[in-house]
Amino acid sequence: MTIVRHTAAVIIAILVLAGCASSEVTAYQPYQGKLVRPERIVVYDFAATTSDLPAGYPISGPGLAAAQPAAEQLALGRKLGAKIAGDLVADLQSFGLPAVRAAGQPALALNDVAVVGYFATLDAGSATERVALGFGAGAADLQTVVNGFVMTAQGVRPLGSGTVAAGSGKTPGGAVPLVVAVATANPLGLAVSGAAKAYGEASGSETIEGAADRTAQDIAAKLKLTAERQGWI
Repeated sequence: MTIVRHTAAVIIAILVLAGCASSEVTAYQPYQGKLVRPERIVVYDFAATTSDLPAGYPISGPGLAAAQPAAEQLALGRKLGAKIAGDLVADLQSFGLPAVRAAGQPALALNDVAVVGYFATLDAGSATERVALGFGAGAADLQTVVNGFVMTAQGVRPLGSGTVAAGSGKTPGGAVPLVVAVATANPLGLAVSGAAKAYGEASGSETIEGAADRTAQDIAAKLKLTAERQGWI
């Protein structure tokens, strides 16, 4: 019994690690010149559609299409866009940076920095498919493009850009516990994948909201490095 429990525990650990949700920053192009410390870092809600993008900024990046998403997806995108902006502002403020939400703010002043982003891909996925099929089926997918700008005497100037790809993990589906049960000669194996899956769902890491959390954290981490390099913090 001890061996069986130990084996099951090891398998649970392996499945949880294999199914861990992750995020990755790609196409990151930070500004290399010297910047004056801004009075404000203005963070706009991340856009779910081109009509949500603020005017006056030369936005560039992949997946920038004019197609209007379905109403449900648009509502989800706007909810996530506001969440990422709020989380990002809170993170930047915790670093000692003068970050503010764009809503209600006056126009950029000289040396102010703006953060503008949009969702190139937004797919909430299917929890049912993730549990039943596993290994990426029904996985949440959130790809976010971020652009930075600074206000100069000549107007708004691009600072840099990057893409954050965040999604849920590839947790094994219902077929795997049956194999585990045979291998361990114990029905305890039937609970292995369920435990791994329950961990991801309960922690929120396997959801689109979890992907949004990781997106905000990744952007904040990159901006912190830039601020440190500039001597702002």
